[in-house]
Amino acid sequence: MTQHRTWTYLTHAYLDLKLSEIKGDSPLECWFYDMIQKRPDELTLKDVSHMLRQEIYLDIALPNAWRRILDDPFCGEMYDGQMVELLSRVLKTHVQERRRDLYIPFIEKATQEMNKHEWVDKEDEKEFKMSIKKFSDLFMET
Repeated sequence: MTQHRTWTYLTHAYLDLKLSEIKGDSPLECWFYDMIQKRPDELTLKDVSHMLRQEIYLDIALPNAWRRILDDPFCGEMYDGQMVELLSRVLKTHVQERRRDLYIPFIEKATQEMNKHEWVDKEDEKEFKMSIKKFSDLFMET
């Protein structure tokens, strides 16, 4: 299978689902219907965030999340550091997915960026630093 496999292919091949059976009226069903028709390189920040929240397609969501936080430690759908929080939640229960080889460059970049980041207020700074600490604690356990 190539890097550019589609969600539709994955859905049909592995889950034996028909797109017409997936489409629903709820916001989550609509998002899922749209998401499974994208290639992994077309996923948005919102898509990856939802995938982590729902803990689906982690084989694609986790590398995508790592790539995003390595590029921008503050990335998040709704607030600074949200992707780090979502990744922390998943890695808490999926110990085998903790990537020390990615954590080290991430924490180095996050530390540098925190020192020069323009915070909205002290509370935002405090919350972001707490998220980074919780994330780091996961890697101290292993």
